[in-house]
Amino acid sequence: MFVSKEELERNRGIEEFNDLALIFLRKNIQTLKMIKLAADRNLIPENQTTDRIVKSDGEGETNLLRQYLHLVNLDNKIVEEKILSALNSIMSPEVEFSRIMCQEVEAFESKSVWEILLENENGKIPISSSGSGLRTILLVLIKIFLETNEQGREPKKIVYVFEELENNLHPSIQRNLFNFLHEWAIENDTCVFITTHSSVPLNMFGGKDSVTITHLSKVDGKLKTNSNLSFLQNENVLMDLGVRASDILQSNAVIWVEGPSDRIYLNKWIELYSGGELKENIHYQILFYGGRLLSHLSGRVEVSNDLIQLFRANRHSIIMIDSDKRNQNSKINITKQRIKKEFAEMNSLCWVTKGKEIENYLTQTTIFKTFGVNSQIDQYESIEEFLNINNDRKKEGTKYIRNKVDGAVSLCKNMTREDLKILDLDKKIELIVEKIMSYKGYAEKDLYQLFEVNQRAKGKNSLLIRKMIGLTGDINQTQEFQKANMNLRVIRVDKNNLPKEDSPFKNYQFCELVENNDWEDSHVYKEICNKRFMFVIFKESENGEYLLDNVKFWGFPDRLMDEAKRVWEETRTIIRDGIQLTITNKGVSTNFPQSQKNPYIFTKIHATNTYYEIEKGQFIGKGKLSDTDILPDGRRITKHSFWMPKKFIQEVLNGKWD
Repeated sequence: MFVSKEELERNRGIEEFNDLALIFLRKNIQTLKMIKLAADRNLIPENQTTDRIVKSDGEGETNLLRQYLHLVNLDNKIVEEKILSALNSIMSPEVEFSRIMCQEVEAFESKSVWEILLENENGKIPISSSGSGLRTILLVLIKIFLETNEQGREPKKIVYVFEELENNLHPSIQRNLFNFLHEWAIENDTCVFITTHSSVPLNMFGGKDSVTITHLSKVDGKLKTNSNLSFLQNENVLMDLGVRASDILQSNAVIWVEGPSDRIYLNKWIELYSGGELKENIHYQILFYGGRLLSHLSGRVEVSNDLIQLFRANRHSIIMIDSDKRNQNSKINITKQRIKKEFAEMNSLCWVTKGKEIENYLTQTTIFKTFGVNSQIDQYESIEEFLNINNDRKKEGTKYIRNKVDGAVSLCKNMTREDLKILDLDKKIELIVEKIMSYKGYAEKDLYQLFEVNQRAKGKNSLLIRKMIGLTGDINQTQEFQKANMNLRVIRVDKNNLPKEDSPFKNYQFCELVENNDWEDSHVYKEICNKRFMFVIFKESENGEYLLDNVKFWGFPDRLMDEAKRVWEETRTIIRDGIQLTITNKGVSTNFPQSQKNPYIFTKIHATNTYYEIEKGQFIGKGKLSDTDILPDGRRITKHSFWMPKKFIQEVLNGKWD
């Protein structure tokens, strides 16, 4: 049984947890014994004694292990085989120990004590010099193997109570330890109570028939327990544990809207309501679903169909949908009814506009200031028809529809706080702001530990992102990212927000690049210009570590499109006419567009080792053929890709190109 404690005083929480275990003992089998490991514990060198008395804080455990290793009447194989094997399975792949020992060592004033030592390829490690996490694991194993043996009874006649095992343990080791205990409990038909503040066991054991997750909370001064938690109830547990929505690389809320003009209106309304306190890309994110794609979305989790599950991207999702109602008696379509019901089941907001569409929230004052029309648009009236009929300029409504983004920008410039007092607009914005503000101020967690990523692993940042969002494969290949036309970029920046390196895109093929004349079907357009980027920023701290700093969503601006196209065309021309290869002291240089003269997009190699065919059959470099691609003239050179310079990325992150 894994138990999460909610904001209880430490000692009082431990007492209540113990009470829960004791209730279990009394309620089930009176003859059961309890073996306990307290939260306040340690495994330290001890004086030699003849007794084998142990306490819940770890006192006596060193002496107990010593006797099992050195006394002939006790089974040393329990330590040398069972405990050692279990220890290695839990610590894998970080370290492997070859032996567990207990030796007499000199202590204060030439007095000697006995200390546990672990031996590996680097030598003997005194347990007192190791981390508290390793000591916790060894204490658990001594409890379940040696103390169980001391009881002279089978594990199924014992209840094991362990408090806060996660302390100072990397999440991957937590997972190993919890898995070991789970399998050991099932194998031995026994019950293990574990209290925890960690989200790891909640993710591991939610929905398992062999595990009961119980949430402990205080209601009116009384202890309340809740088991068999639903998805929403698990959300409450996560919040009690301090795990917030922004810890999965989204902001405190993600608001899904149909298109870009909706985003402009919504940002303005949130700004007006919050007095400018809440900002996109910091407190919330807005993503587009596109009206025609609504039928492919789902507000449910754990569905077996192919629908895109919005709450898997962020558990604090909000969606805004045009009602498209033509009059008061009209009903929203079946898809919108389904989405609304599903969001209600998730206790989240599905905002179906009270009018026909988002423009029906425009006030007479805003419309007059922008278009000179001194009348109010009807609740179910089309903005196109309204402006065409009431404006002296010909087809003003049609012009608005053709360029809704520019129209929305102009209208928002003329809005004030008073313009929110129309239909249900003020109320809906209030609900959104409340949802965002409720999670403001939570401290950032150690993401590597929280999501079980080895900090020494190759590609650790990308691996971290995948785990945060709950993916096993390439993040850019998921439905959510594909439908949102999203491209993930993990950026490491220094203290001045300058990225540590340029940002590459996928390798292109030289011949294919030359042969494809269609700009909108080109590598650059589809991979760079037509994507919405999700920048995950890790910033260098004072001690040189890289910490998650922010998540920024950004689209390549239209005003730079001509520059991107120019670099694309120049690269194609160079390949078609024949690349100039120049041998230098540093290797081989080309005449491709370089970052010095191309501040937004440039071309360079994208391979670990270089390999150039200077002449037919004559190669220079330390690479191999697999590092190369074939040119139209038949030679092979190192693979290339388009890149965004780091100085340009810095400008993007600083908001210059928003």
